[in-house]
Amino acid sequence: MSTRNITRAVRHAVLQAKNHIKTQYGLLENSEVQTRTVLIDPVLRALGWDVSNPDMVRVELGRNGGFADYALLDTAAEQLLIIVEAKKLGDEKLERHIPQAAGYAKGEGSEARYSVITNGKLWRVFENGNGLMRNILAISITGDPVDRCAEGLTELLSSPWPEIATPSGVKTRRNQPSHDGIPTTASLLDAAYGPLFTGPAMNRAADVQSDMEQPPLP
Repeated sequence: MSTRNITRAVRHAVLQAKNHIKTQYGLLENSEVQTRTVLIDPVLRALGWDVSNPDMVRVELGRNGGFADYALLDTAAEQLLIIVEAKKLGDEKLERHIPQAAGYAKGEGSEARYSVITNGKLWRVFENGNGLMRNILAISITGDPVDRCAEGLTELLSSPWPEIATPSGVKTRRNQPSHDGIPTTASLLDAAYGPLFTGPAMNRAADVQSDMEQPPLP
C-alpha cells in the first residue's frame, strides 16, 4: 500500500476521532478503555497495525516492572519498533507520563525507536536514543489541520508490514498490488493516474470505482 493511501486511511481515522471527541466526550474522558477502543485503535489500524494480531501488536506487554499498553513489532527483524502509552481522553497532561514511557521503551538488548503518549486527541511522539527521549511530533486531533495530523502520524508510525488494514479493519484489494499474480485495477490506477487524484473527493471516487470493478476476495 502506498504512502499516499496510508495517509488517506489515517486522515479518515483522524476525522472519525475528531467527531467522536466532539460527540462522545463524556463517555471517553474518564475511561482509558473506551478511549483506546474508540480513538486510538482505529488510528493504529489505519497506520497498518492490526491490534488483534499479536505478531504485529502486543497489548499490555510486560516491560521493566510495568505494562506497556501497546508494543508495535517487526517480528521479521525481531525488533520492537514503537511503544504506545495510552491515557484516557480527559488526561491532557501527557508530559508527566514521559518517565513511564521511557521505562517501557528500554529493555534487555533492545530499545524501541519511538515512544508515543496519547489520549486519543493529543499525540506526542518521542525518538529514543542513548537513554534520551526527543519530542519529534506534537499534534492535536481537534486543534491541528487534519492533513498535518495524518501526514505526521504516517511519516513516523506507519507499519512496515506489507498488508495494511483499512480503518474498518477489513483488508481489501485496494491494499494489495496484485491478486494471484495479476495486478489489481486499483494498483494500475495508482501507478498511471495517482498524481491526478489530489483532492479528497477525487480520492474517494477512485476508491469506490476500484471496489466496484473487483469482486470480493474469497
